[in-house]
Amino acid sequence: MHIHHQLSDTKVLSQMALAVGTFDGVHCGHLELIKTLRQTAAENHLQSAVLTFVDMPYCYFFPDQCPRLLTLAEEKIARFATTGIDHLWIVPFNQEIASQEYDAFVKSTLVEKLGMRMLVAGPDFALGKGRRGDLTALRELGKSLDYGVKVLSQKYFYKDAAVSSTRTRAALEEGSLQDANAMLGRNYRFRGKVISGRGWGRRLGMPTINVAFPARKVLPAPGVYAARARLDDAAEWLPAALSIGDNSSVGGHEISVEFHVIGHTVATPKLAEVEMIAWHRAQQHFENLDLLAAQMQRDVEEIKLLV
Repeated sequence: MHIHHQLSDTKVLSQMALAVGTFDGVHCGHLELIKTLRQTAAENHLQSAVLTFVDMPYCYFFPDQCPRLLTLAEEKIARFATTGIDHLWIVPFNQEIASQEYDAFVKSTLVEKLGMRMLVAGPDFALGKGRRGDLTALRELGKSLDYGVKVLSQKYFYKDAAVSSTRTRAALEEGSLQDANAMLGRNYRFRGKVISGRGWGRRLGMPTINVAFPARKVLPAPGVYAARARLDDAAEWLPAALSIGDNSSVGGHEISVEFHVIGHTVATPKLAEVEMIAWHRAQQHFENLDLLAAQMQRDVEEIKLLV
C-alpha cells in the first residue's frame, strides 16, 4: 500500500477506484465498503484508493464538540494496510478543502489529482461544502467528468442497526466492549507511554503498569477488563488485568489507566500497547485495603480464564 500525506504535490499515478470519508475505526461497515472498492477496481482494471483525513472534518467545523477517535492516524494507516488497497491518502482537513463546492473538489482533487474514474460510496454519502454533493449530484457530475459511481446497496448491520463510528464509540464509553469489538471486527486497542503511578498496586502485591492514555482516543468506560499487553513493541502479547478508574479506594480522584501482567515478572517498559478482550466488572469502591487486595486477586484469577 502506498501512503500519501498531502494532496498539494500529488500527481496521477494511474486511474483509480476511490472511496472518500473519515473512516474512524475502519469498522465492519467500512470493511464492506473497501471490499466493494477492491472488487470495483478489479472489474474496471483500476487501482484501489482511499482518501481519508487525519482527524474528523466535523472537528474542523465544531472544535468544541469534537468526539474522540476510535483510531488515531497511525492506527488508521495500520488498519488500512491490512485491507489490500493500493493507495491511501491520509491528509489534514483544512480550510482549502472545507471551503470548496463539491463540483470544484471533485474536479480539481479527485479527478485531476487522484485520477478517480470510479467513486465507491455508501448509500448516504455526500461531500463538499454543505454536503451538497449528494449521490444524485455526483452521478450527474460524473457524466461530464468521465467517472462512474458505485453505491453499496445497504449498510452493514449488527444487532438490527447499522454499524457506525458513532455507535461503536458509544458502546465503548458505556462499557459494552463485546458490542464495540464486534462492530470493529477486532479487539479495541490503545497505545501510550508508560508513566509513574502511585505504587498502590505493588504495595498490595499486584504491581501495575500505568499508561498515559492518548488524549484524542476514545476512553472506554471505567471498570476492570480482561486484556493482553505488548511491552516496548515486543513480539509477545502477555495476559493482563486492565483497570480504568479513579482509584477512589486509595484516595484517587483522576482517571488512571493501568494493567497488571498476569503470570509474568516484567521490567517497567517505556511504551505499552493494550488489546481489550472482555469486560470483567464495573469499578467499585472498597472500604479498606484488605478488601481491595482480595478483589484484585479474584479479578486476576477470573481473568486468567479469559485470556
